[in-house]
Amino acid sequence: MNVCELTVAMDTTQPMVTHHLKILEHMHIINRKRVGRWTYYELKYREVLDDINSILKFKPSVW
Repeated sequence: MNVCELTVAMDTTQPMVTHHLKILEHMHIINRKRVGRWTYYELKYREVLDDINSILKFKPSVW
């Protein structure tokens, strides 16, 4: 996906998406690929997506 697509999908601003993509790239979690004027991002490892889904599904019991 590119930044424009992620901005729409996440309902946030372009600077916010770009900032977090830079962090993820620095942590070697995503790859960046330039195609003409566009930059596309993808996860390096499929397991990362599984981990993210597990975290999002986890709801600790407070009571």
